[in-house]
Amino acid sequence: MRYIGSGFGILLGLAAWIQGAEPKRKAAFRSDSYVVLINATVLDRMGRPVTGLSRDRFHLFQDKTQRPITYFAEEEVPVSLAIVFDASGSMNANIAGARKALRALLNGSNPKDEFCLITLADRPELTVPWSTNDSLIEERALFRAPHGQTALLDAISLALAQTKKASNPRRAILVVSDGGDNNSRYTEREIAEALEEGDAQMYAVDMTERPYYAGPTAEEMGGPDLLSRLSERGGGRYFAAHDERELRGVADRISKELRSEYVLGFVPPEGIKDGKFHHVQLRVERDGPKLSVYWRPGYRIPNH
Repeated sequence: MRYIGSGFGILLGLAAWIQGAEPKRKAAFRSDSYVVLINATVLDRMGRPVTGLSRDRFHLFQDKTQRPITYFAEEEVPVSLAIVFDASGSMNANIAGARKALRALLNGSNPKDEFCLITLADRPELTVPWSTNDSLIEERALFRAPHGQTALLDAISLALAQTKKASNPRRAILVVSDGGDNNSRYTEREIAEALEEGDAQMYAVDMTERPYYAGPTAEEMGGPDLLSRLSERGGGRYFAAHDERELRGVADRISKELRSEYVLGFVPPEGIKDGKFHHVQLRVERDGPKLSVYWRPGYRIPNH
C-alpha cells in the first residue's frame, strides 16, 4: 500500500493503525492501492483553530464526488520545519524585518520540534541541517548579508528534498521572503507540482514594504502573488505583516495552526495513477457561526 501525503505528509503510524486498530479494513485495500492524506486547518471567525471536531463533521469530495473517510486523527505532534530564508539583494531594505519574522516564529516552537535552514541568494544553500537548536538557526540567519540575485524556486525545491529526511511525521516549509525570483533553474509549474506530490505544507511570511514609486522589478512586484499561489498549492497560507504587531499575530497563528490540524485519509477511485492533478473539496459542518477551512486543494499520483 502507498500513501500520498497531502499536507504534512505520510503519517509514520498509519500502516500500523490499519494493521492493528482496524485489521478488518486492511482487506478492503489492494496491495497497489493508495491512501491520500489531507491535512485540514479549521478556524473560527477570530482566526483561532477549532479543535475537538468529530469525524462525522467532515465531508470530503474528489472532483465533486464524496469519498468515505477511512482515516481520521487530530493529533499534536512535533513539527519538522524547513526554513527558507531569503538573503538576496532584493531583501536589502527588509532583512531586519525578515530576521524579526524568523525570531518570532522560532519563539513559538516546542522543544521536540526540529529545524533546518536554507538560505538563498544566487543559489540556495543548506546552512543548517536538521537540528533541534533553534538558537543556531537564528544565529546563522543573523550573519547572512543580503547580496546577489534570487533563486527562490530552487530553494523551495531544496527544502522539499530536506523534508524527506526529517524525523517528525508532521513536516512543513516556511518561506521568509519578498517572493521575487530571477535566478532559478526550476519553474513555478515544476515547484507547484512538486508541492502537490510532496508531504510538507508550505507557509510564507512577507514583511517587505513595496513603495508605489517606480523602482521595484517585475519579479519583486509579483512576489506576493507567487508566494500566495505556491502556499495554496502546498496546503498552507501566505501572510503579509507590515509591522511588528502584525508579525507577532502571524507568528502565533502559524505556530498554532502547525499543531492544531486534522488528518483525513481516503482511498481514491481506481485508475487515477495518471500524473494528473485531482481536485479535493472539504466541507466541515458545525452548529453556530461559520467556520473557515484550509486544506491542500488536491493531489497528484505520478504515472510511473
